[in-house]
Amino acid sequence: IIICNRRSFIEFLYLNYKYSPTFCIVNNCISQGQKLIGGKVIKLNWFSASKEFLNDKFYGIECFKTNSVVDINDLIKSIKNSLNGPLVVFVEGANTNGLTLLTPTNALCGLYKNDNLIHILAFDNGGSHSTAQPVQSLFTHLIWLCAQPLNWLCVKKIEETEVPQLTNTMSEQQYSDWISKVFDIIAGMIKVKRSQVTSTAKKEFLEYYNKTQQTQYVKNE
Repeated sequence: IIICNRRSFIEFLYLNYKYSPTFCIVNNCISQGQKLIGGKVIKLNWFSASKEFLNDKFYGIECFKTNSVVDINDLIKSIKNSLNGPLVVFVEGANTNGLTLLTPTNALCGLYKNDNLIHILAFDNGGSHSTAQPVQSLFTHLIWLCAQPLNWLCVKKIEETEVPQLTNTMSEQQYSDWISKVFDIIAGMIKVKRSQVTSTAKKEFLEYYNKTQQTQYVKNE
């Protein structure tokens, strides 16, 4: 299992090249007042993962049918019985602006330790124009990236012995504390702060932002 932060499509390209993994996300398209179900994730094939991470607004809030949600332990078991690479879990549930970490979701709640090897990666990338652009169009964003002379990617990994201890008898609060420790490690490795913003809060803001942009465009016409 690979747990890492998520800034842009660069992480997807790197992980896909390096490990040929199975990607999974949480379903952020929920009704108001509903709660993300702990330990339930959505498995992505290569096409859906590409669409998720390379969509034109980098939202990371793609809607999926509820019947595509699976238990994370069942997903890990099926991967072990196949020739697929490791399972990559972007616990934040959405891309960030590169300056902070979103509040982690409860996607890993109920994860069994068993013989699972947990790897923690931290991605840091940049240049004069950052790869993390949450509201810019894909075309404009790629033009700016190609126009700058230097783009860099730094991938950091901690030793397996430094991964916080995980047991099979943890409560939901203990899982929350465990993933919080993991995110403290990631934040420390790339020297960013953690925020209280969730992926669903980001989704609501971007929906509001889109509406205001569309309204402004209509007025200008």
